[in-house]
Amino acid sequence: GRAPAAPSSDGRRDGGVYTVQRGDTLSGIAEEYDTTWPQLWADNVDVVGEDPDLILPGQELAL
Repeated sequence: GRAPAAPSSDGRRDGGVYTVQRGDTLSGIAEEYDTTWPQLWADNVDVVGEDPDLILPGQELAL
């Protein structure tokens, strides 16, 4: 197994970016990209803000 990647200084683990679509959830995106929603949120808290349930279409999330 792969060791968990420590977040880099810019918060991106593998350089991928996901653009939020209407109806998306952090948990759904996380499942699709083999991560967890808390990790996805932690990596993108500067974009998402304090409420992980409130993501908006067009937001770009680092994967």
